[in-house]
Amino acid sequence: MRITALFILVLFSIASCDERACTEIGCVNGLVMSFELEETTQVEITFISGQNTSKMECGGVQSNCMNTEVFDDFSVEEMHVKLFNDSMLINEYTQEISYETTRPNGEKCNPECRQATVTISD
Repeated sequence: MRITALFILVLFSIASCDERACTEIGCVNGLVMSFELEETTQVEITFISGQNTSKMECGGVQSNCMNTEVFDDFSVEEMHVKLFNDSMLINEYTQEISYETTRPNGEKCNPECRQATVTISD
């Protein structure tokens, strides 16, 4: 009888090890954009998502881009980047945005977030 009770206790302990408690770390869907630019470089970015577009401009002597911009709850498919120096186009490219799905509280725990990081440099 003692062996049966001990066996049941061991089985119960093993089964409870598979169930993990979820933590409550939050996360945000979005895009993190880093800039590695010369002081005089100006940037024009067109964000594209399906038929919708939005623009962002920064840089140059008058308005510096921050080192990092964080766009919460922001999801776009690609961006078209133009870099200027003294109003002259020095580079232009289109970049697809790849999002990574994360679960900071564990594989089977909520929340699930989609995040991407891109770097703009000249």
